[in-house]
Amino acid sequence: MINPPYTTFGHSSKTTLLRRLAYDLSVEHDELVLYAAPDTVLRITPFLQLFDNTGKRIVLLVDNAADQIFDLERMCSDFSKHKIPITIILADTKASFGDRLDGLDDYIRQSRIFAALSENEIKALLIKLRETGSLGQLKKLSNKEQFKVFSELAQKQLLVALYEATQGRPLEELLVEEYHRILLSDAQQLYLLVATLHRFDIPVRAGLVSRAMGIRFEDFEKKFLSPLEGLIYTSMDYKSRDYVYRTRHPHIAEILFRRILDTQSLQIQQYARILSNLNPTYSSDDQALKNMLYSKSLRELTTSLDERRFLLKIADQAMPSNTFIIQQKALLEMNSKDGDFDDAEKLLKAASELSPHDISLMHTRATLLARRADSVKDPLRGKTLRAKSRELLKSLWGKANDDSYIRMSLAKLAVKDIELIIKQNDNLSAPLVKRDLLRLVEEAEREFTYVEKSIVLGPTVTTERAKLRRILKDNNKSVSIIEEALRNTPDSKRLAVAYNDSIKNDDLLGGRAALEKALISHPNDKRLNQALFHSLLEENDDFNDGMSGPLHRGFTLESDNIAMHINALRYHFIRGDRYEYERVLIAAKKVQLRLRVSNKPTNPVAPSALHKDSWTGNVVSIQPYFAFIKCPDFEENVFCASRFVDQDIWDSLVTGQKIKFDLEFNLKGAIATNLAII
Repeated sequence: MINPPYTTFGHSSKTTLLRRLAYDLSVEHDELVLYAAPDTVLRITPFLQLFDNTGKRIVLLVDNAADQIFDLERMCSDFSKHKIPITIILADTKASFGDRLDGLDDYIRQSRIFAALSENEIKALLIKLRETGSLGQLKKLSNKEQFKVFSELAQKQLLVALYEATQGRPLEELLVEEYHRILLSDAQQLYLLVATLHRFDIPVRAGLVSRAMGIRFEDFEKKFLSPLEGLIYTSMDYKSRDYVYRTRHPHIAEILFRRILDTQSLQIQQYARILSNLNPTYSSDDQALKNMLYSKSLRELTTSLDERRFLLKIADQAMPSNTFIIQQKALLEMNSKDGDFDDAEKLLKAASELSPHDISLMHTRATLLARRADSVKDPLRGKTLRAKSRELLKSLWGKANDDSYIRMSLAKLAVKDIELIIKQNDNLSAPLVKRDLLRLVEEAEREFTYVEKSIVLGPTVTTERAKLRRILKDNNKSVSIIEEALRNTPDSKRLAVAYNDSIKNDDLLGGRAALEKALISHPNDKRLNQALFHSLLEENDDFNDGMSGPLHRGFTLESDNIAMHINALRYHFIRGDRYEYERVLIAAKKVQLRLRVSNKPTNPVAPSALHKDSWTGNVVSIQPYFAFIKCPDFEENVFCASRFVDQDIWDSLVTGQKIKFDLEFNLKGAIATNLAII
């Protein structure tokens, strides 16, 4: 069992707590205790051997547990299979855990949140500060004023709150002063080097530090361990078989990088220094290289095209023939206002010679062709380039692990071609023009349907759909052409979906009629049924019987369509279809685990759906991390997670209490949010 995940708001405080727990459990209670420091590699074999030799229950404490969640899911399954008695205690910050604990729900028995300081804790701390003469700037204030100042800071880590309350200075100033008080300049540079990379939450290899600064790990122990004690932490990385360095927290590392390297030129110099010494055969160095050189990272570092070119040149010189670096150089030229498409072409050709079967490079090449097409003035030349891009993208179908990015690029090409056809042709009714327009609308819809199941690209599909809808809506003639085509061939499912999408905001019933006509020929088409379900939902969110057909034909329990899973849970819960609700719930949980989907609540249900003014109920069960609410309108109790409730309200909840709440849904079913005590 996992008992419990400790969620904290500070970073070092949880580590101190875990180490103290490990010591007490081992020494005071004679338990068999293992402490897993950050980045420990968790494997089942040592636990099997330990249990075979001792026969005792094992207690495992895991620090920075959010980074180990996937391994822990696998380990818990293995522990159950081998019947090893074990108690696992996890700890991490609330921000780090986020939704990651969802995959361990079946194993978690208890949970604790170490949240902000309570009023009594603040008062007790102030008494201690008075007794020890440590009030600092608070001394000149009345007791009431002292409490007010400290309360305003109590949401922060305790050390930060204490410092800022008593010294009247923000944490950033403390960190800068701390840096400047390091006496050895080499120690300062070492600290800054580690901070530059640890801001990406990447450990820094001792080998990299040795190459960049000439400081071996043996030198660190002898010369720098004392001046950097408490600022840099070391551990052995068993994957690289090298020691690694970290700062206290990536946020601290980010502050140091910004405040010490406080000019763009200093930051550029630091990047150049590190890039010159990376060795991407090590996974941590490879990850550092990518985090530093991704287009977004470079753009955040500097808006200067020349400076970004300079850093990529430094990386290329240090690591020649690295296809990732060459590709990033090409992308920089492609995506920059003053970039050079010819240089991008040469770079991609060079990268392809090094890695001729790299799908990512071929996709980038297709994207370059589309960008060139957008930049040329000759319409015929642009059309030719887009055709080449489309041909290359289609040749990549089935070759990548996930075709979604390729199909999204095809959808964008189709939308662009539709836009140009409408813009460049005064007579859209001309037979060839009409034919091309209808073909491209169907092509765009086909690609949208394929890509919309992607978690990463889902929002992009929404954006491109909206763009296509706007293009068609802004030109009444194009909508009329689709309408005319549907009169002649009402069974065209993709045209029906596109037509409904383009007019539904103005003519919901007209769009629905097109869907219903297409459904006559394609009664089980998922996309048509999904569109019809949403059309019914937009007209009247009343969970009527007529929505059942398109809902069940619009998706299957094995489908990865997250939105439809949630719609099904929502529909069956409100209607009280317990059997169907449980079936969908089991399937949805598998989808959530497989796709690692966020469990943020969505799809609220208004009380008016059941002719009520508000959702109300009574708290029937409270655990540290969650609760259940009995609502007279539903057969099932409503789940409530502490992370979706105001902390003050959560702390005041008691069994039997009457509350008002909002009702939302995720892949785990009904969720009560925004609780208010009645």
